[in-house]
Amino acid sequence: MHRAARRPPARIDGQNRHKPTVPFVAKYKTIAAEVLRRRKAGEVFEQIARAMKASMRTIRAAHAFAMQTQADQPKAKPK
Repeated sequence: MHRAARRPPARIDGQNRHKPTVPFVAKYKTIAAEVLRRRKAGEVFEQIARAMKASMRTIRAAHAFAMQTQADQPKAKPK
């Protein structure tokens, strides 16, 4: 019979314990803008990887890094 594992108490601030954050890698920063631009244009990761001669993992990580840095920046309020 399965017994539920003992869970640690929930955090007071309501945040997740393990937020997947992409580590800062200079390589990701240099290609992040280009990857983001191509993704918004509708290209798939495979196409981008082939065009930029980079691995799928690098492209995905750069995209995640770009999305993360975009989320970290405060939104500009329209006047």
